[in-house]
Amino acid sequence: MRQIYTASGLSDTDLAALYAYPPGPWLRANMVSSVDGAAHLDGMTRGLSSDADRHLFALLRTLADVIVVGAGTVRAERYAPVRQHELWPDLRSGRTPTPPIAVVSARLDLDPSSRLIASAPPSARTIVITTAQAPADRRAALDGPAEVIVAGQDSVDPKAAFSALAERGHRRMLAEGGPHLLARIAAVGLLDELCLTIGPVLAGPGADRILAGSTSVMPPQMLTLAHVLEDDGFLFCRYTRKDPLFRTNRGACPRGTPGRSMVDSRAEPGLQEAAMRLRAQRRNLVVWSQSSGLAGVSRVTRPARTRRTGRWIRIGMLLTFRSLLPLARGVRARWRLLLVGTALTVTGVILRGSPADTVFLLPGLMLLLSAPLLPGSPERRSELERELAVYTTAAQRHDLEATLDRYPDDVTRELREILAGQAAAADRGSRYGAFGRY
Repeated sequence: MRQIYTASGLSDTDLAALYAYPPGPWLRANMVSSVDGAAHLDGMTRGLSSDADRHLFALLRTLADVIVVGAGTVRAERYAPVRQHELWPDLRSGRTPTPPIAVVSARLDLDPSSRLIASAPPSARTIVITTAQAPADRRAALDGPAEVIVAGQDSVDPKAAFSALAERGHRRMLAEGGPHLLARIAAVGLLDELCLTIGPVLAGPGADRILAGSTSVMPPQMLTLAHVLEDDGFLFCRYTRKDPLFRTNRGACPRGTPGRSMVDSRAEPGLQEAAMRLRAQRRNLVVWSQSSGLAGVSRVTRPARTRRTGRWIRIGMLLTFRSLLPLARGVRARWRLLLVGTALTVTGVILRGSPADTVFLLPGLMLLLSAPLLPGSPERRSELERELAVYTTAAQRHDLEATLDRYPDDVTRELREILAGQAAAADRGSRYGAFGRY
């Protein structure tokens, strides 16, 4: 358990990065509720909203390719086409100025002359999703002013509906409710992400929850909390599926290769860069984010840069080990000093914090550091000198030196020093003997 409330502010660029769509088709829902779970107050959601909520509402609409909503919500909330001034224009480069609205209606109880249909711009004509059993005259009346999609026979099939939207290039989909439509989407396993605003309001009994209707029993679906924002007591929670990157060919939106980045590579300029840093505060929002990546993606492969770094680390360790081999050979004869130094150092570490730790630690470290620099054991050197003394003639010593030349200098250094000392002593003796003959 941890406290997630922090005090770091977010700019608009940071918000856009937090809510960036991943690659491929993605269905996001945006809902609002009270603290006790009510999805509306007196049939409207405005009483549960705030300025910050409407700011994020506009951001989610800006990032979406299409907005999907049920016919009942269209009538209750008096939907109209999205206007360009309501969006964040710098995030829609390369796309239509506004996203179209797709209305789900099995009975086609819609007025072709309503502002949602009649006032829609040509670049974002309203889409009507209906069934094959819908009244033919109503479908014909709507087929001109709006784009009609038939998905299902008696009732709208969510899988067929969202597949048709994805085929038309609307890959980043935003569902704004209502509760009945969201329940049907969740029941067939199509919901990839839920953005839920929780208003600090107790609505009391009677209101629908964000999932409602007569949908058949739906098994519980575990979600992952991606991040939490807060403003003036309002919580803005973003949840994703437990397996957002590894779901393939389920529902309407087949997925591609596992291990993809959660930031869309085709996102608007500056969006990916904004995901890597925080900029100056422009809104009074605080944030807790789970990590740089979503939970449940621990199987993502390491990047090539990390693998190259690990390879260079291993090469460096091998070179270091190779360079320490001569030192190891040099201290082989000093193992007693090293053993005593190690024992004293370990004892000092164990007693660290007590008055006696310095008594053991400092002498131990001094022995460890000075042991390689101390000369070899005198007993061993005397034994080598006696063994080499049998090589008396120049030919024998020449053969011995030729043999020593086959081995590295660090191995035969001590033998060469003994031979050099014996040769010098013999040379001095011969000179002294010559002086005595006169």
